Amino acid sequence: MRDENPSAAHGSEGSATLDGSAAAGAVSQPERVSVSLHVPDWLKQWDRYELLSLLGQGGMGVVYRARDRRLDRVVALKFIRAVSPTTAQRFVQEARAQARITHENICKVFEVGEVAGQTYIAMEYLSGEPLHTAQKRMAQPQKLQVMKEIAEALHAAHMQGVVHRDIKPAKGASQPPHRWAAAHP
Repeated sequence: MRDENPSAAHGSEGSATLDGSAAAGAVSQPERVSVSLHVPDWLKQWDRYELLSLLGQGGMGVVYRARDRRLDRVVALKFIRAVSPTTAQRFVQEARAQARITHENICKVFEVGEVAGQTYIAMEYLSGEPLHTAQKRMAQPQKLQVMKEIAEALHAAHMQGVVHRDIKPAKGASQPPHRWAAAHP
């Protein structure tokens, strides 16, 4: 899924809250600079989701950790910077394709929609450590096991006709107990 900055990936330690403070449970970093994020008023006042923190951003969009007010659960909420209706339509098609896949190592899509002209996907929040940082402490057998699990997840996606065009360690997160999940393509 993730177009985000790998240093601020889904559920990574040290993520910033919307006011620039450290997110709950985040590991504090010495001499870390806090940056206050500009969030549009319509997004702050949205009655469907409450934004909790920024998880990451990239060329295609931005991802927030948010609370689903209706179901009272934490989700990852991805908005795209749609420059055209075609881009927004492709984003929705990708979300629909991913929602059809049922696999323990693939992030679940809960909802796709639009608010204030912005297309979004609400998906499973992966609270674990991103693979690109966790792999530094893993022994070779653990890395091979993760590679096997990722291959099985990609196979499940391929069986549904879905091809992940941007697979990389920053797009996966550890989930207890020793489960790895891949986010949106």
